[in-house]
Amino acid sequence: MTNRKVARDLGHSDDDSAALAWCSSVNASYGTVLALDNASVEVHAGQALAVVGPSGSGKSTLLHCMIGLLVPDGGTVGFEGMTLSEEIDRRRSAIRLERMGVVFQFGELLPELTIRENVALPRWLIGDSKSAAASAADELLATFDLEQLGDRHPADVSGGERQRAAVARSLVHEPSVVFADEPTGSLDSANADNVIATLLKRTRANGQALLLVTHEARFAEQCDRIVTMRDGRIAEPAPNP
Repeated sequence: MTNRKVARDLGHSDDDSAALAWCSSVNASYGTVLALDNASVEVHAGQALAVVGPSGSGKSTLLHCMIGLLVPDGGTVGFEGMTLSEEIDRRRSAIRLERMGVVFQFGELLPELTIRENVALPRWLIGDSKSAAASAADELLATFDLEQLGDRHPADVSGGERQRAAVARSLVHEPSVVFADEPTGSLDSANADNVIATLLKRTRANGQALLLVTHEARFAEQCDRIVTMRDGRIAEPAPNP
């Protein structure tokens, strides 16, 4: 699978100097609570960006806006040359499926599918054969030491195993950007180290981008840039390298 070919087919730019994903002056509220206040950030090809800050600071809301799951009240969200925040729901969903890898904070696996099927799902949905999708899934399951669990269902494995499967799923279709929301929250130290090392190695090697929401300073420090959020604002933006 070739990211650039898919990008061209969707009318996207091949300009690696442009940000793959960004938001500019974004505001978002839940009722009367302001969750994002004039937030701006961008991430480029081959770059890992860590978003840190205390609970309730707006990190997950920022990620949800950047993947098009939440439409901001103001400002713009962009992805691969498009203004994502102006696209209709169906189009945003298609872009998220084809071009993004997403790890939600609690895994969000489908309970009726096996672990292998959950990991393979993005490739099935974009048209790969079941055998090709399963082969790609098995390679990633082995990377995360889950190969023996492929035929089990999410209810039959631990929370940490489900979270590693969710990380594998985010990589299986070679997305342009991986958005990972606390992907190590349920993991022991050894598995957490492997998850972060794999995310960083694969995205950098493939010219992808990684946006990592994390509470772990040691993981943030391995990224190329760090931004700190407080009260919905980007408190400490770091310049592009």
